[in-house]
Amino acid sequence: MVQITAPACRGPDASDSVRTIVTGLLQCSAGRYYCNAIKTRSIISLLQFLFIASIWQAYPANGAESSQLAPTAQLRPWTGTTSATFTLDDVGGEQRTLESFRGHVVLLHFFATWCAPCVEEFTSLQKLTDESRGLPITVVAIDVAEVDVRVRTFVAKLGVQFPVLLDRDRAVTKAWNVISLPTTIVLDSNLTPRFIIEDAIDWTRTDIRASIEKLYQSIKKSERTKPASAAGICISTTQHASLGED
Repeated sequence: MVQITAPACRGPDASDSVRTIVTGLLQCSAGRYYCNAIKTRSIISLLQFLFIASIWQAYPANGAESSQLAPTAQLRPWTGTTSATFTLDDVGGEQRTLESFRGHVVLLHFFATWCAPCVEEFTSLQKLTDESRGLPITVVAIDVAEVDVRVRTFVAKLGVQFPVLLDRDRAVTKAWNVISLPTTIVLDSNLTPRFIIEDAIDWTRTDIRASIEKLYQSIKKSERTKPASAAGICISTTQHASLGED
């Protein structure tokens, strides 16, 4: 589980804003003459402070953004119950099923746009996608209970090229027993859960890539060991049968 700590902030002095608000309320209690105006100014000052502070909070004091990715976090073997299938809309409005990704190693990534580590990890997942073109690896991101337009804006801003699905009522999140964000579950080509990580990591790390590669390399081995009929080499037999019927 990611521990999200507030970074050192640069911004308005909290004591100044609080002093303004307290002074206004004291003046208001002393007389009724400008009471409404003073109350309004106090509320506006409070809102301004909260708004500006929330913006500055996103930036470290030294001006350089610190990484939210856990440098030593590792994939853990999956020990949960059997996986749950699902059908969800993607950000484009198309329905997607888990079954449609069978045959690929799938990174089932649960996230939210308000989760700071999730945002940075998305960049890493996109880089993994770019570096895995032509390989049977698919990232499937699942947003947890957010407004559609917010997720669409987020995806468009980051230029994400992998499927992003909408778990509007958290039904899929609950079915997979996801209790923290981000959480990623790695499935093999049979959609069997193999690994899980409840942290934000760099998916291009050598050790992480090696764990994923072992899963899709097993796909190639199984294809090489398929009997001819299972591999689909029955075309000529079917054609002869058809000709015989004529």
